[in-house]
Amino acid sequence: MKLLHPFCPHVTEELWEKIGNKNFISLEKWPVADESKIDEKFEKLEKDIEKLADDISNIVKMFESKSKKVSKAFIYLLPNEKKIYSENIDIIKKKINLEINIFAVNDKSKYDPQNKASKAKPGKPGIYLE
Repeated sequence: MKLLHPFCPHVTEELWEKIGNKNFISLEKWPVADESKIDEKFEKLEKDIEKLADDISNIVKMFESKSKKVSKAFIYLLPNEKKIYSENIDIIKKKINLEINIFAVNDKSKYDPQNKASKAKPGKPGIYLE
C-alpha cells in the first residue's frame, strides 16, 4: 500500500485503517530494500541470457540483409553452462523466434558443420545459424 499511496492516497489511507493500523500511512516510513536478498549470480545469468538473445538477433539481421533466411539456431556451451541455458531456453525463443538447439562443446552427437563449438568460451557461447 505504501507504493500505491502516492497515486491514490485517499483509498490507501482507508485501506490502511481497515487492516487495523492506527497511524496514517503517509506518516509511515518508506520500505527499505534488503540488499542481502539480491542474488548476484542470478542477475549475471539474466544478463548473459539477454546478451545471447541479442547476439543471435544481430547475426540474424546480418543474414537477412544478405537475403538469407534463418530458421534454426545452434548454441554451443561449456558443459557446466548447458543446464543453466537449457532451463532458460524459453526466454531466448520468445526473443528471437527461431528453433533453438543447445549442445555442450564436448557432446559427441552435436550438429556442428562449421566447428563453431570450438569458439565457445566461459560466458560466451558459440553460435551457428541455418
